Amino acid sequence: MNPEIIKGALALAIQSNMKADVRVEYRPEVKNYTVYLWKDGVLTGAVLKGKSEWDKMITAFENYCRELKGSVCEMEADAHLTFMIMNDKNFKQTLLTITDGITHYDFMTEGLSDDSKKV
Repeated sequence: MNPEIIKGALALAIQSNMKADVRVEYRPEVKNYTVYLWKDGVLTGAVLKGKSEWDKMITAFENYCRELKGSVCEMEADAHLTFMIMNDKNFKQTLLTITDGITHYDFMTEGLSDDSKKV
């Protein structure tokens, strides 16, 4: 299936489910759809709610990523799906990176600096 159709379907599904801003990119050389998500207040909310609430959110994102990956794989069997939750105060910083349902970066664990995980 055409990657542009898959990108559009992903963006629409995520925007309607999460009420967040979304940008979807596709890298054909690795068959990876990257979903950039951001929402006003996400960084402040994460810091104020603390690590245990953040961990619950990570689990929810991991599950959602796996669920969407299943849908994507119905259209492109060997595709991958990456969620990148962006810092709403600095769009060059990533707060969380999940690929195929597995967390690879979490700012709460690894710290957030000016040059961490720049996009």
